Amino acid sequence: MTCDEPDVLALVAELIRLMQAPAADGDFDVVRLKHAQAGNVARVLDEAFNAGRSDRGRFGGGPMMPGNERIRVVADPATNSLLIKASPLDTLTIRSLLSRALDIPEARVPPDEGALPPAGFPTVPKRSAPK
Repeated sequence: MTCDEPDVLALVAELIRLMQAPAADGDFDVVRLKHAQAGNVARVLDEAFNAGRSDRGRFGGGPMMPGNERIRVVADPATNSLLIKASPLDTLTIRSLLSRALDIPEARVPPDEGALPPAGFPTVPKRSAPK
């Protein structure tokens, strides 16, 4: 970054530092999913952000959490929600991934043939084969 005004340069540097700072203890974001299954999305996010991490990480990211984790994500299947602990920058990235690719209508898993649909799920009667 370059700037003629030292105050502006200091402010931008501070904003960047805050965006890369690790989440404080106990700070979790709760994200309720509309379409995808929380367990599947948690696994994808964990592999994308934490798998094969070294000091600086696969994506050149900022500080990491204890246990060599960049993010911490926990699925709650009862509410189909994710509990996410990440830096503000990673949280923005995760929310973008959710809205653009991971929690979209196409992410729904088709029910098993013969399985009962969840309560409140609209059912469509089966058509019989033409004779």
